[in-house]
Amino acid sequence: MSEINDFWSLDQTTMDKDRIKEKCVEHYTEDFINNYGKWKNNLIVFNDVIKAGLTGLIPADKYINMEFDFFCKEIIDMFKEHIDTFGRLQPEDIYPISVRLQERHYHNILQQTNVQHSNIASIVAQIKKFVIK
Repeated sequence: MSEINDFWSLDQTTMDKDRIKEKCVEHYTEDFINNYGKWKNNLIVFNDVIKAGLTGLIPADKYINMEFDFFCKEIIDMFKEHIDTFGRLQPEDIYPISVRLQERHYHNILQQTNVQHSNIASIVAQIKKFVIK
């Protein structure tokens, strides 16, 4: 297995944050390309879960799907932010990062559809979470 594909078995304790981020970006860039179908299906489920959670809160025609390229950029940016904050990225970090990405998307949709700001946090807290696999 190439080093790019082997991100999760790298010893991150021997690397600085910039090197970890570089390896993470390499890995996920390649993974998004090589496993496009898997990631595209994950994004379809991600969007469906969010849309279902917003049913009754916004008109169906106002729902905004997260696009694949935007998703890839956002998740990689969030991985890099996590590495900057904690100095590493571990498999158990994926769930909370995925939840934050989902919450950001909910928040953006609710803001764009003029839902009262005071209601956004409580709405987001009630909506089912989706884990990116």
